[in-house]
Amino acid sequence: GMPLGGMTVRVHDALTGEWNPAVAVTDTAPDGSFVVDPVEPGLYLVEVSDPGSQYASVWSGGASWRDQADMILVGFGDAGVGDLVMPIGATLTGSVAFDGAPQLYAALRLERAADAVWLTGSHLSWDESARTFAFAPLPPGEYRLAALTHVP
Repeated sequence: GMPLGGMTVRVHDALTGEWNPAVAVTDTAPDGSFVVDPVEPGLYLVEVSDPGSQYASVWSGGASWRDQADMILVGFGDAGVGDLVMPIGATLTGSVAFDGAPQLYAALRLERAADAVWLTGSHLSWDESARTFAFAPLPPGEYRLAALTHVP
């Protein structure tokens, strides 16, 4: 694929929970390369995401999801990630109705169909005038979507 500049690169501690902030963040150069500030020796996961939401995020090892990413061992020298290919992201759109009335907001849960893992990090947006939602960008795959509760 062609190099992508302006992508956001986040380095996560692989041994902490997914809700912890990244230990390092940078952007890719126009040629797609990136360098992060030195991190302590340890195990890390690297996530590359598109702030423009055209490309789906990719994790170290080319994984679509954090729980499938390859861990990278950082010692007292340089560590490399290799080339990562970002797929064009898909968009899942729709609307929610309770008792036949379209709702502006609802608590939505998007899961991977294969293993029921609740997807986090997907961009959820609402179009107030059309009363519709959109999850984007999503990597290719099968998903389940549930509206959990009514939010008045």
